[in-house]
Amino acid sequence: MRRARPLSMEDLRPTTLEGIAGQEAALERLGRLVAAVRAGRIVPPNLLLHGPPGVGKTTAARAFGRALLGDDWENSFHRLDASDDRGLARMLGQVLPLAIQRPSRRAPFRVFFFDEADALSPEVQSAMRPAMEAGTTLFLLACNDLGAITPPIRSRCTLLEFSPVGSAALRKVVLDALARAGIATDEERVRSIVARSAGIPRDAVKIVVEEVLSTSASSYATPSRRGRRRGGRAGHGGPALYGVPTRRVAVRGPVHTTPASYPVDTLSRQEAEPNRSSGPRKFSHAVLGPAHRLSS
Repeated sequence: MRRARPLSMEDLRPTTLEGIAGQEAALERLGRLVAAVRAGRIVPPNLLLHGPPGVGKTTAARAFGRALLGDDWENSFHRLDASDDRGLARMLGQVLPLAIQRPSRRAPFRVFFFDEADALSPEVQSAMRPAMEAGTTLFLLACNDLGAITPPIRSRCTLLEFSPVGSAALRKVVLDALARAGIATDEERVRSIVARSAGIPRDAVKIVVEEVLSTSASSYATPSRRGRRRGGRAGHGGPALYGVPTRRVAVRGPVHTTPASYPVDTLSRQEAEPNRSSGPRKFSHAVLGPAHRLSS
């Protein structure tokens, strides 16, 4: 019998807007937008989530994308992090042309999520402006430094502020993380974690992982030899990464693996090579640098 894989911070990240603690004003507005989109009334405005690191901007953006796009979110939610190649040449040649195309499958529109958007150069931000007005794609940006976002970009977005959260919200973060891990701990330890987190949910989860889960033998289990060799799931045929089963992704060039529990965010081969004949949908890591987060 295969043993469970170890937990990571990603496993403890909420996946729904309702699961996020704190940020009530921003989440209430996001929820209204989701309801209006589902009713077919609007395409939401471009959004800019800003605030200090670790307060839930990325988590909220991903949960918002899931809620907007439903079952098709992996195909129409395109994430570009600071670690991706977001230089002007690649943005003009590959990224922004996709933003003005019709969405794939059943999605009402595409969502482009630029995490750490304050790292985008002024030239790239300027090049984004026409695509942000095309009406086929929702641009969703998150940043720590609002001052690094140029005024034309800010004027094209609805701004949502994320702030450090209160003790009650932090307590919920800690208890939810412990519940996801299946670990019980004493009230004194919960209060200690809340106090040391100083309003930052990510810090609270880090303390849970470092101090609570690492000392709970039942929460850390090594994958079986079969799981390490075969990726832990039949038919996925890739080596495990840090105990996480992986799946192979068809690519041109070197073969990459991605954790099977996370979405495969890639550009479809049909979109990357529009002259190819239609056939079974395959994926290609042809677009955005080493992280390969751009999906279709």
